[in-house]
Amino acid sequence: MAIDIGLKGGISYYNIYGELLVTKMPIIKVKGSKSKHDLDKLKLIELIKTSEVDYVIVEKLQSIYGISKDSNIKLLQQYSFIEGVCLALGLEFESVTAKTWQKYIFDNYRQITDNITSDGTNIKETKLKSLAIAPIIYKELTGKDIEIKKTQDGLADAICIMKYKLDNNKLKQNLLESNVN
Repeated sequence: MAIDIGLKGGISYYNIYGELLVTKMPIIKVKGSKSKHDLDKLKLIELIKTSEVDYVIVEKLQSIYGISKDSNIKLLQQYSFIEGVCLALGLEFESVTAKTWQKYIFDNYRQITDNITSDGTNIKETKLKSLAIAPIIYKELTGKDIEIKKTQDGLADAICIMKYKLDNNKLKQNLLESNVN
């Protein structure tokens, strides 16, 4: 299972039938507020438990420039919550920095990313790149098309993080096998 943290985040995982599923981060409306939302912790726990995955990889969070201190704290709380759920369920927990998975994915899909630029912020550019690459990765992994809207960059990131994890597991396995022979 690969998770892009945040209320607009996404989750990608293989179910017990070997199908790659993608879903938005479960959120719930904050009581007493007309527009505020929070992580739906019970739904997330249920999703992790029923997906029958044996590992969870999450984008490692660091303080994010340009968002409020409160938003940074909420993201770190989500990260810690997911790590705690994995520990309680006996699941392997791994984190990867955005810089690490993005470099790997963007380098491997350079024919797509070379033409993508934004006017200024790196965040916007990396989101645009993920949005362009994720449908291609999804089709490679499933043979099916997927439409990801510009507002669903969390889904795109979750697919890219999953591809990073899958490829790095294969690289490790190949290295182990070559050392045995």
